[in-house]
Amino acid sequence: MAKLAALLAALILVAHVTSAFRTTVTTIESDENPIGRRGSREQCRQQVEQRNLNHCMRYLQEQQRGLGDELNVSHYDQCCNELRMIRDEQCRCEGLQMEMEREQQQGRMRRQELRKMMQSAQMLPNTCGMRPSQCQFDMPYY
Repeated sequence: MAKLAALLAALILVAHVTSAFRTTVTTIESDENPIGRRGSREQCRQQVEQRNLNHCMRYLQEQQRGLGDELNVSHYDQCCNELRMIRDEQCRCEGLQMEMEREQQQGRMRRQELRKMMQSAQMLPNTCGMRPSQCQFDMPYY
C-alpha cells in the first residue's frame, strides 16, 4: 500500500511539473507570406484599376527623359490626385510598380529606363505630400 501511495504521489508530481512547462506557439502573419502578399496585391490591383495612374506614368516618363515643362507639372499635379484617390497607402506603391511592370512587359521601355523610372517613383508619394515616405519596389529581376 505504501508503494502504491508513493507511486501515486510520484505520478501527481510528474503531472504537476509537466503542466508547469507549457510551450506557447504564436503565429505571426507577415507581408513576406506569399499567399497573404498575393491577396493584398490583388486588392491593390483592384484599387489601381478603378483609379488609373496614367498621369503618374506620363510624369515619370517625362521625368526620366529630363523634361521639366508646364505639361510635366500638370502631369505631376494630376498624378498626385491619382495617388490620393488610392486610399490604402501601400497600394500607392504597388500601383506604381504594377504600372511600371506593365510598361516594361508591353515593350514600351527597356530595363535601364525602368530602373531610372523606379528611382524617380520611389519618392513620388512623399513629394505629393502623402504616405508612404518611400516606396520599396520588389523588382529584383530588372
